[in-house]
Amino acid sequence: MMTAPSGTGKSTHTRLWYDNIPGCDLMNDDNPVLRIVEGKPVVYGSPWSGKTPCYRNVSAPVGAIVRIRQCPSNSIRKLSPVEALAALLPAMSSMKWDRRVYGGVYGTVARLIALCNVYELGCLPNAEAALLCHDTVTG
Repeated sequence: MMTAPSGTGKSTHTRLWYDNIPGCDLMNDDNPVLRIVEGKPVVYGSPWSGKTPCYRNVSAPVGAIVRIRQCPSNSIRKLSPVEALAALLPAMSSMKWDRRVYGGVYGTVARLIALCNVYELGCLPNAEAALLCHDTVTG
């Protein structure tokens, strides 16, 4: 699963995976839904999509979460729990003004970080970036 601020290249990187990694499938390219189900993180397609009109009503286990940033070369590193929290919490859609709702989001993100690896991918918009990411998160 990928995350990044708007304009960073999520759609581009997703397309690179789709074009270069056999068996890759697109569920939603901008705003999926995350849940913890029976102690395991699960991602769901949602009716909110980005540049690619992809609104699939499907789900899949979360293998890892990768925060993308543009960079002059390709590199990837696993984030510490604190770095992962700082990377993921701002990316979550929620009603931040509602303490109860935001507390639930915070709790879900904290559990998510404990259950799956979170990486930062510094990358160029090329196939090598997608392959590096794939090999790291699945290897």
